[in-house]
Amino acid sequence: MAVADLTRAGAPAEPGRDGALLAVSDLRVSFQTPHGVVDAVRGVSFAIGRGETVGILGESGSGKSVSVGAVMGLLDSPPARIGGAIRYGGVDLLKAPVRETRRIHGDRVAMINQDAVTALNPGLTVGYQIAEMFRVHRPGTSRADARRRAAELMDRVKIPSARQRVQSYPHEFSGGMSQRVMIAMAIALEPDILIADEPTTALDVTVQAQIMQLLAELREQTGMALILITHDLGVVAESVARVLVMYAGRIVERGPTEEVIARPAHPYTAGLMSSVPRAEHKDRKLATIEGAPPVLTAIPPGCAFHPRCGRSRPVCSGDRPELEPVTSARDSACHFAAQVFDG
Repeated sequence: MAVADLTRAGAPAEPGRDGALLAVSDLRVSFQTPHGVVDAVRGVSFAIGRGETVGILGESGSGKSVSVGAVMGLLDSPPARIGGAIRYGGVDLLKAPVRETRRIHGDRVAMINQDAVTALNPGLTVGYQIAEMFRVHRPGTSRADARRRAAELMDRVKIPSARQRVQSYPHEFSGGMSQRVMIAMAIALEPDILIADEPTTALDVTVQAQIMQLLAELREQTGMALILITHDLGVVAESVARVLVMYAGRIVERGPTEEVIARPAHPYTAGLMSSVPRAEHKDRKLATIEGAPPVLTAIPPGCAFHPRCGRSRPVCSGDRPELEPVTSARDSACHFAAQVFDG
């Protein structure tokens, strides 16, 4: 299955709709710091169904990783203050007992961390770290069986000489191979949902393509849903059926990937698309989004993007737009989004 084929995955499932494996509703995450309250995530809602592929796109600091960190229970509270609801299979992961959430995290909902090299324990063999998934989540699994299954997983993610390398340490692997080890750990228990947080960071273009192809093949084989966190528009275009665009802790646009890329409804999304280098525009100056993302302790009133927006009008600085439908498949948080589709 080609990576691009993922864009033909099933119809979107939004919070509250039947068929959603995971439904995040009005997620809010803030941190108390010496410089004030950081509002990292401000009312994010999304859902994903079985076998679906969803991308979360945005600049650094937009709230992507914090959102999935809350989903995975990785945020210590305090300092994090988390509100809203995160439901998996009828269980609200923000309210359920720790014993229940531990059964789900890492088992039914798994995650590939952003930096595989630092995520792996340098003092333990990679085989031991993969096998630990079975020892922790599948009580009664023998050490020998866990190690055998670790070698099988390494082979499945195409690590050469897997049965020999199961005894290797993380420093003996390249960045791309370390990422494959992380993928092996994430899929060990055949999760329903795999969250990949910047899985191609610091990898060269060829290795990036290999990793994304591997994720596509695994999703096809297992039927798991995939949530891809990235700031790479190229990865989004080739890898997911539906995209959520985040800015200053909020979703500002969502819809089918091909449609959002071809005709963005929010000016921030349009700015991201126009800043991508194109071969046919090699003689033109590369477009940029003026200014910088807001400081999260002092988010501007109204639309957080208005200080950087070429379409800004007086209403934008005083009235915060909500995420609302602009077509049957598209939502945008812009007062003037509908004008994009007029005519």
